[in-house]
Amino acid sequence: MNRPTSADLQTLAFRPVQSPRTFEAIVSQIKDAIIDGRLTVGSRLPSEREMIVIFGVSRSSLREALRVLEALGVLTARRGTGPEAGYIIAPAQGDQFASLWQLQTILLNISLLDLLEVRETVEAMTIALACERATASDCEQLRSLIGKMETALEPETFLEFDTGFHVAIARCSGNAVAPLVMEALRGAIAHKMIEAFRMLDDWSGEHAYLVQEHQQILATIESGDASKAAEVIHSHLHGFYSRLPAAVQDPKPDSSSAGG
Repeated sequence: MNRPTSADLQTLAFRPVQSPRTFEAIVSQIKDAIIDGRLTVGSRLPSEREMIVIFGVSRSSLREALRVLEALGVLTARRGTGPEAGYIIAPAQGDQFASLWQLQTILLNISLLDLLEVRETVEAMTIALACERATASDCEQLRSLIGKMETALEPETFLEFDTGFHVAIARCSGNAVAPLVMEALRGAIAHKMIEAFRMLDDWSGEHAYLVQEHQQILATIESGDASKAAEVIHSHLHGFYSRLPAAVQDPKPDSSSAGG
């Protein structure tokens, strides 16, 4: 895609920045242009020289804003010179969403229990929809992930396939948002899960029990019984939370949600 023409630059409607935190104002204007459709995936930003003039800022302030947007996954930089060089609006990546969510939950000090309560709500929805929409191929993928869980004897490896299983159920639901949210939730609780696995007195026994529970979850999805599936996932989540060592549980009186 070529650089914007003069008419295109008018359409973008960027304006000079008047802010003590210049780079934030630039980020905000580019974000707004994406939200209202003036910029779309694949759109190329004006050249750095043009943006310096448009925003009325220094090169260092502009580059700081561009670095922030690139780190967030909003922009892709094509280095070099010529018509193909520059910054382009990048397609969204689910792992970036999950990483940002994880970072925010840590910075906001969101409790494990709060995250697990949201997870339970999301999983109840996704497993019910999976009972209606999962294909034979979907179920084979879930079965393959259970097989990998069964042979994954280290907690970190087990958690990787466990997460894949629950994200795959979210994809089976047919809801485009569900796998993004599930992956983000699982990423946010991953460090607590690993800590819990390591503190269990009998990880080997817990590992075998969790594999069995996942086999039961798959069986209910294949049966198409949404009501039974909701009961199974509820039991799976609450049961695991109740078995967590006290050191990794939140000091809240109501332990109404779970993970696993």
